[in-house]
Amino acid sequence: MTDHWRIFTSMSDQRMHPREPIPYLSLFLQSCKLWLLCMLVLLVCRLGFLLALDFGLDARTDLEDLFSALQQGFRFDARFTTLWFLPLLAFDAWHRWQPMPRLRQRLQLGWVGLYLTLSMLLSVVVVGYYREYDDVFNFHLFGLVEDDTQAVLLTLYKEYALLPQLLLVLVLGLVLSGVLQALLRTGPHVPLRLQPLQRSRGMRVVLMLVMLVLILAAARGSFGGRPVQEKDSAVTANELLNKSVLMPHASLYYTLRQYQELNSGEGFEALLPGGDIRGAAQAYFNTSASHKDLDQYLRVEARGPKGRVPQHVFVLVMESYHSWPMLDEYASLQLAEGVKGLAREGVWLRNFLPASHSTMRTLQSIISGLPAGGLRINLEPNSYQTYPTSLAAIFNRLGYDTHFFYGGYLSWHRVGNFADDQGFAHIHGGGHMEGYGRHNEWGVDDRGLFDYMRQSLSPDRPTLSVVLSTTNHPPYDLKLRSEGFPLKAFPEEIAERLNPKLDANKYLRQLGHFWYADREVARFVREMAERFPDSLFVITGDHYGRDHVLANPPLYDRNSVPLVLYGPDVLKGIEVDEQRPGGQLDLLATLVEMVAPAGFEYHRVGRDLLAADQPEPVAVGDGVLMTRDFTLHRSGAKQALPGGRVPEADEVEALSQLHDQHQAIGWWRVRNGAELPSAH
Repeated sequence: MTDHWRIFTSMSDQRMHPREPIPYLSLFLQSCKLWLLCMLVLLVCRLGFLLALDFGLDARTDLEDLFSALQQGFRFDARFTTLWFLPLLAFDAWHRWQPMPRLRQRLQLGWVGLYLTLSMLLSVVVVGYYREYDDVFNFHLFGLVEDDTQAVLLTLYKEYALLPQLLLVLVLGLVLSGVLQALLRTGPHVPLRLQPLQRSRGMRVVLMLVMLVLILAAARGSFGGRPVQEKDSAVTANELLNKSVLMPHASLYYTLRQYQELNSGEGFEALLPGGDIRGAAQAYFNTSASHKDLDQYLRVEARGPKGRVPQHVFVLVMESYHSWPMLDEYASLQLAEGVKGLAREGVWLRNFLPASHSTMRTLQSIISGLPAGGLRINLEPNSYQTYPTSLAAIFNRLGYDTHFFYGGYLSWHRVGNFADDQGFAHIHGGGHMEGYGRHNEWGVDDRGLFDYMRQSLSPDRPTLSVVLSTTNHPPYDLKLRSEGFPLKAFPEEIAERLNPKLDANKYLRQLGHFWYADREVARFVREMAERFPDSLFVITGDHYGRDHVLANPPLYDRNSVPLVLYGPDVLKGIEVDEQRPGGQLDLLATLVEMVAPAGFEYHRVGRDLLAADQPEPVAVGDGVLMTRDFTLHRSGAKQALPGGRVPEADEVEALSQLHDQHQAIGWWRVRNGAELPSAH
């Protein structure tokens, strides 16, 4: 019997009995060894991710939380590893009857080696990604493709030591290749104590069913009624632990799937189940009218200027300029003294949200006047035609000379062409600014950008200028000492609460670039206000800058950007409720209502932030909302604002619907145009 099983299971003896099928159990057990090796590597990668981000147990996080996260991570790893192994398992079913041991060994070595290499590479990348975005892979990942790829790679090389980490992956890959070859040299075989299980046909059927159940359970990450899903990742109260559950394969998969859904016809259904765009427009604009054209819901008549009409309007979108450095809690850092000074003399709407969480997605909404609904408006074929909600197109009709200024290069995200398509008469990029300031891979610094603007604008006719800065962005390579950055170390009250995942010196350098951007924009505003006293300046940020001095910052801090309006002459006599919530999609109506004569027709999605007689507004961003009382994230996270309260369940439901209606209106207009389906 022993000789029979040696013949039956040995790779070397397979050639002696080519017609005898190899027991699938022997092939399956060898694949299990390779599978367990992959699972072990992924466990080490997950622990390395936590250690690299300075994870530590504390009073709120104990070993039980760590074990729960690792256990849940095992389920996701099992699912994606098994799916990767399915081609090998299918090949083994054929190999059992037509033995090709050399081919099988090469396939296993190459296929499993590729998986391990990709796993380690993704695990290294996700550490730097988390440091930048406080998240495992999300929509920012597509910046590498959509962005200036050369500039992105240079930034990764400078800021995140990309080359040494890639070399580390290469070395570890070679080590694991040796381990793989050692495992494969043993060949498939069935241990002696398991061989009796295959003596009868019935037992072999049972074994095949058991193997099939194990494969299906592993591929689902569950023995239960449904496979493990993204929502199952939040198993602890610790955000970093929960994020580690999905890294690296699951987070990449869910990011790609969401991207595909939002950029296909399914994206609209994800925003608005049932797809009733007319009903969404009626509910959002609080009307019972049934129009055939979405633009009819967007059309409105201006009520007339509230005061002196500004002759020059500047919309200054500052890179990574978030709200929290302006708060009293962080005053000792003195990072935002310039804009705070302007806010004291003007208007600061504190409960304000950006249109999105990335630069281009925010800018495309400000320019087009439309919420993106997850789409890249600037790359949509529809965007080659001017939208009726376009800020520049409306101001062109009002007699303003329209300018777009970007400190970077106009090929980035085809931003120059997009600005042209949306009606800007004059478009200026970093390529026009040679000789102004210093340049790096992202363009000219903010001083150079504003110097160029000073030379480019004339008081001869009214102007609208939309400006996007670049300096407060990696690689953070300004010479801050020569610029006069005063902060040499964190103040004591900040240092004792400093986020432990941050390198203090590196983060101080990053904050120095925020300070520089703040100083330069404030200097520009004051100089231009003196030169053009009948101007209105709008200062905001493109998104939260993704790093915070605190390890667990409030939801407000992680989402809000400021809106500061400055223009002593044009704001005189206008009473403003500075606690009024608003978002960047409200800028268009706010600016047009300050300029346009009564009866002027225009299209908008947002509302006039300076109108005193409108219903209590809600700030709507991309995945987040804000009222006077609280900040609400579509993930379910909610937090009271100072003096406020958390929302009730019915409020959460109503606001979630409002958010989805808002985004769906933009999605439909960008993807399908203005025409609506028939009412029936």
